[in-house]
Amino acid sequence: MTTAELAKDLRARMSKSYYVNPDVSVSLKESVSQQIVVDGSIGKPGAYPLSGRTTLMEAVARAGGVGPDSNLRRVVIFRTINGERMVAAFDLAAIREAQADEPEIFAQDIIIVDGSRTRQALRDFFMTLPIIGLFRPFIL
Repeated sequence: MTTAELAKDLRARMSKSYYVNPDVSVSLKESVSQQIVVDGSIGKPGAYPLSGRTTLMEAVARAGGVGPDSNLRRVVIFRTINGERMVAAFDLAAIREAQADEPEIFAQDIIIVDGSRTRQALRDFFMTLPIIGLFRPFIL
């Protein structure tokens, strides 16, 4: 129900039993439909409400911060722009050191923090082997 629909419904209900021509206005204090998802090597993966301007570091902190095996050099944000799914990778370590700009997070963004560097190095190594490429869905 929208705020206008709720006001109309309340006005109708109040008119029946309490008041004559009541003046009802409804305003929205906070909406929880605006949310982001933070996943991967993070303290508390899950969906989080988005309220106000939020940056990547704030979103990661809200999700419990990075884990001990997190790869800060590889944080990915999936975003839908004009109906098309887009992706961008960010270096959280560089952002923390003020060597890179920090992106703003928008509603419906999905943030994924990559796992350990060792696991990523192994994955990259196996991806270079031709025969392993056939089994790509099963690789780490």
